[in-house]
Amino acid sequence: MAFRIVLIGCGNLGSRHLQAIKKTQKEIVITVCEPIEAARKIALERYAQIEENSLVQEFEIIEDYHQLKPDYDLAIIATNAVNRYEISAWVVENLKIRYLILEKVVFQTLKEFELLQQKLGNKQIKAWVNCPRRMYPYYRELQPQLSGEKNIDMVVTGGSWGMGSNTIHLLDLYSYLTHFKEYQYDISGLEEQIADSKRSGYKEFYGELQFVTEKGKLSVYCSHGNEPAEFRLTTSQGEMVINESEEIVCYQSNLTNLAVEQLIDCGECNLASYEESAFLHKAMLESFLEHMNRFSKEEVRRCPIT
Repeated sequence: MAFRIVLIGCGNLGSRHLQAIKKTQKEIVITVCEPIEAARKIALERYAQIEENSLVQEFEIIEDYHQLKPDYDLAIIATNAVNRYEISAWVVENLKIRYLILEKVVFQTLKEFELLQQKLGNKQIKAWVNCPRRMYPYYRELQPQLSGEKNIDMVVTGGSWGMGSNTIHLLDLYSYLTHFKEYQYDISGLEEQIADSKRSGYKEFYGELQFVTEKGKLSVYCSHGNEPAEFRLTTSQGEMVINESEEIVCYQSNLTNLAVEQLIDCGECNLASYEESAFLHKAMLESFLEHMNRFSKEEVRRCPIT
């Protein structure tokens, strides 16, 4: 029987998921749910850019997730963070799925993580979060080389790389390389001014943010300039500088199909589990919320990032 996939949210990133899914070398059925006409148009255009695959037995696109059929093997939710919990909770409660992949930033509050965790447990659904660097061949080769290191410091610098949206990617990579279990954060280096994001309704942060763990320290710095992102790893072996060129970076349109094939073959995939990513999101959300509340007249409980 073909593996049934539903993709909810098919904007810029969701349409890249769709391109990758079409490349899956297993028998699959694809359903896309996207309420915005312009996004549906882009999704269909990008889908058509990928070579036809006879293993795709069916493909359909609908507007309203409430109209979805009840049975799927995998749901991928690639909506914005602001409405992702509502959709995720509905999917878990109303669809019969085995696996769930969530885009990041997953949720904007810690409470939403707890609520969905309970629902996933009740339905015995396995879930992962799409921070894909741990799927890149470069980092998969690097990780075992660092396994004996007692202390690994990682510094990421660059300009206008979207600290609010992308810190979770860096925390996920650092977790993958070090397997840290405890952390303290330092927000003293963040700029007081919290900027509007290019995405309407969302915020961005600038300056330096640090996470100190029992395995070392992760420091991320974002300026207002346009300097390319640079990664520096310091271990007992010395310092390593990583420039994420196209030789290192794998694009989403070449990754989701690999996760799908892993799920079909063994019921697991190389992305971070929901539980691990919830722990990492907690570190990030706590730091940003504390920073925002230092300068807010009213308590901020929802972190406006996506």
